[in-house]
Amino acid sequence: MPATPPGTLRNRARMGPPIDWACLEGWQRHVGMPKLPRLIQSILAVIPVKNEVAMIHMRDAMRAVLSHRRGDVVLATETSVGAWSDVSTDVTLDLAVPAMSKGSSIALGVALAQPERRVILWDGDGSLLMNLGSIITVAGKGPANFYHIVVDNGVYAMTGGQPVPNAGNLDFQGLAKAAGYARTFEFDDLEDWTSEIGGVLEEDGPVLVVMKTVPELTDWKVNPPPPERPLREAGRMAHQAMASEA
Repeated sequence: MPATPPGTLRNRARMGPPIDWACLEGWQRHVGMPKLPRLIQSILAVIPVKNEVAMIHMRDAMRAVLSHRRGDVVLATETSVGAWSDVSTDVTLDLAVPAMSKGSSIALGVALAQPERRVILWDGDGSLLMNLGSIITVAGKGPANFYHIVVDNGVYAMTGGQPVPNAGNLDFQGLAKAAGYARTFEFDDLEDWTSEIGGVLEEDGPVLVVMKTVPELTDWKVNPPPPERPLREAGRMAHQAMASEA
């Protein structure tokens, strides 16, 4: 059996993604829960498992997009907001979506308003579940320039890591296909994503990409993220940047 990376609980069949112990302990301190003894963690880490699933770190997946970005508008929501701001090299065309679950709806509006420009959305699995009907609207409008990336980590990372409903059994690809998305993909390996992203972004949309990622639990009460630009200000900046290119 391959060695388990330090600090990671390997995925068990149908029980969600690997757990980052450092993040978990931060959440445990926040809620006053005693942390698990390291001995138990060590035992759990070597229990034989089935259906092990590889995972991608969110920022690594995002960095892979940068070399293929050419004037694309990129929207981020939930935990993706801070992650994308860490890696982005063109903030003039970045839009942070402040409303939980509304990333897909806002990104659709941008894609329809800018049909000649690719629009990439970093959405969350929990976020999309709260606005699942939006994929029907997206498919109905059929924007060929819309690339909907769902960061699928199986948890509500912003609120302590609670599992999303039916975690481990959800099939976002199947939902998007049934809704009418033109193409769907799923990645759980960074090398595959890095080598195939160019082709994915050349597909006619709407395209949905399920990105199996390592959960990154955030404790916004104790360690809030730096303030992002208000959406109105970011939108005005993006509009000016696009107008100057015309």
